[in-house]
Amino acid sequence: MMYSLDPKKRRRVRKRPQVEGLESRELLSYGALLAAVNRTPAITQAAFSNAAAQSAYMSNIHQNVSSVQVGPNGITPFATAIQYALHKLYPPGDPQPLPHEVVRQSLVVKITGEYIVGPPRFSDQSFQIAIKAQGTSNQSFKQWALMSVFFPKNTAQGTITGLMALHPKNEDITGSVLELDLTGDPNHLFHGLPTHFTWIADSASSGAYFNNSGPISVGNGMGAGTIDVHYIPGGSLRNRATGGGRVAIVIQGLVASAGVNGSIQVPTTH
Repeated sequence: MMYSLDPKKRRRVRKRPQVEGLESRELLSYGALLAAVNRTPAITQAAFSNAAAQSAYMSNIHQNVSSVQVGPNGITPFATAIQYALHKLYPPGDPQPLPHEVVRQSLVVKITGEYIVGPPRFSDQSFQIAIKAQGTSNQSFKQWALMSVFFPKNTAQGTITGLMALHPKNEDITGSVLELDLTGDPNHLFHGLPTHFTWIADSASSGAYFNNSGPISVGNGMGAGTIDVHYIPGGSLRNRATGGGRVAIVIQGLVASAGVNGSIQVPTTH
């Protein structure tokens, strides 16, 4: 029921219910994003066959995720991260992924958040870093992450280690988590904090990334790559914290997902 706006015609105006159409558009889905990437035959067929193809693919991927500036040592070149992952996952003599499979497994995550430096957990550690961040990736438009880093008292005898959990918030399989085991590079530090890591996927990964421990050529949940971190110190410190501020992170590499238990890397999008 509605009333006329004309004060001289104060009468009820009846309106019949009707259905209004919505605009036609694709849903915000990483499946559509990956399909768009792979509609480029020159990139799909020639990926990593030469330097020009690597550069083209890197540019295509990075245009599909938000821009994050990482320093002071910058971001690892995408081709370098992929070559590290290929060497780690597919050593000579094992079945090698074809170019389009490399494209399908490629992972680029760009997230921002906050970090806190706090006291160590064990006697052989100097301090720990806790990071909470969120952003986007080429596999999930909404990416949430938790990261812990443990710095040894002596980098000559100990290793910078860590663990990261990546949660794809718009994945259709409940409990999808990609767990990453981190190793920090002691030669890349910013005010004593590690800025460069390599990673391999942990067997604790679940959901779309569950590890089935099968042959690597048909396996699931296996991955490797690099992480670059930029710290922006500042702000008030929490109780017992010795440092903190904002953080920007770029994760790159390969991660295998069979696509049979989730919408990440399903064959129909390729």
